[in-house]
Amino acid sequence: MLDPFVAPTPTSRIIAARPRTRCVVGGHVITQATKCRHDAVEFDVTLTDGTGQLLLAFLGRRRIHGFKPGREATAAGTVVMNDIPTMLNPQYWLHIDNGERARG
Repeated sequence: MLDPFVAPTPTSRIIAARPRTRCVVGGHVITQATKCRHDAVEFDVTLTDGTGQLLLAFLGRRRIHGFKPGREATAAGTVVMNDIPTMLNPQYWLHIDNGERARG
């Protein structure tokens, strides 16, 4: 069971993430975007750790405050394959500049 207030350590490298497996990865945000498809909305965040990229897809969300390019984050969830490895509605922790972490 993951602590909702403390980001888990250690994390796996993104390149090691495999489809249909649960993992915990860390990295920094390189892009964010809101997509609208028909009647559904999705907030996408691309995370990288230098070994690869992982898409964090938050279904039903238009925005999540705190996600911005350059921000360090940790995410935990099950990986699915799309164009790039993806986690749907993952648990996440945003790293705050002073070394503390916030959970979402």
